[in-house]
Amino acid sequence: ISENISWYSAWVSDLFISSENNLIYQGSRMKLLQTFPEFVFYSNSNYERNLFWGIIPIIIFILSLKFLKSKLIFSFWIMLIFSLLLSFGPIIHLTEKINLDNAVYNFLNQINPLVSYLRIVSRFAVMIFFFLSLICSLGLTLLTKSLSPRKAKAIYLVLIALLLLEYWNKPWD
Repeated sequence: ISENISWYSAWVSDLFISSENNLIYQGSRMKLLQTFPEFVFYSNSNYERNLFWGIIPIIIFILSLKFLKSKLIFSFWIMLIFSLLLSFGPIIHLTEKINLDNAVYNFLNQINPLVSYLRIVSRFAVMIFFFLSLICSLGLTLLTKSLSPRKAKAIYLVLIALLLLEYWNKPWD
């Protein structure tokens, strides 16, 4: 079971590498391997572990830091970090050679031993994207609050178009 958990657990590099089917970022895995060979990102593709957020959500996410004092956004931040740590499984793979024990996952495993039977822990990525979308949407709402409704609607439409373009994947061969 531990080999399966390690194989299907997310790696830190999965946050920075998009799917190979993405039309914009399709060669990012190889480019990162060539640019940063000392970090030796895990070179095999595993679609279960695709955690790449995209550039637009990262920008909105960073802009939402301004509203971290909001209790609601702060609680979503905590849940995002918790979900992110759980998606790494029992071992946080920084590179193929550098690994860290994941205290959060191991603690949860001690409380509930059934957690060890979660073969695909990277499916916690659903929760990551859920809390990321909540943080981004609330942050964007607070950012556009001072704008006129027409300008805010225009910004939303442009961002939706950019997100659709950014997440566009070609069908599998």
